[in-house]
Amino acid sequence: VRKQLIYRLLFITVLLLAVYGNTLNHGFVWDDHDVIVGNTQLEKLSNIPSLFLSEDRIESATGNYRPLTYISFAIDRAIWGVNPVGFNITNLLLHILAALLFYRVVAALFNNENLALAAALIFSLHPVAGETVNFHSGGRNTLLCACFVLLSLLFYTKDKRIAAAACFAGAIFSKEFGLLLPALLF
Repeated sequence: VRKQLIYRLLFITVLLLAVYGNTLNHGFVWDDHDVIVGNTQLEKLSNIPSLFLSEDRIESATGNYRPLTYISFAIDRAIWGVNPVGFNITNLLLHILAALLFYRVVAALFNNENLALAAALIFSLHPVAGETVNFHSGGRNTLLCACFVLLSLLFYTKDKRIAAAACFAGAIFSKEFGLLLPALLF
């Protein structure tokens, strides 16, 4: 059973690498230039604490609060500079992680590995997922939020309430949609 799980997770991973691997050579688009390339707050990791005191910005403040998204951009900038390849790698890895977490959540909720595999493939290969993988400033927040929401759900199904609450906070600090998690649990 454990071996089958590993094969299924590897299948999802390899399939997503094959489908989205061509995104690795894409450049920055749209708001990426203002949010990532031109954002002086992302130039040094020592600026991370200030990201918790800032709102989302695209040319000017948006009213959104997404510090974990900006922290992920700062880490990418520290590793890759403003080379979009590194940001593409991060988005692809986050998308794969979200797909694997989705699989685990569906399997935990419905106790059906075949359903979990089909659902994870639909979730991760649906054309709407392309934007989250390709668009850094508009997709990274969604990917991070999805990963934290799915982790929270997974911890909740395992009756690990503190870990679920911590992941819920991570989801909220990634994107406002994380606030919908209590409705999902209800």
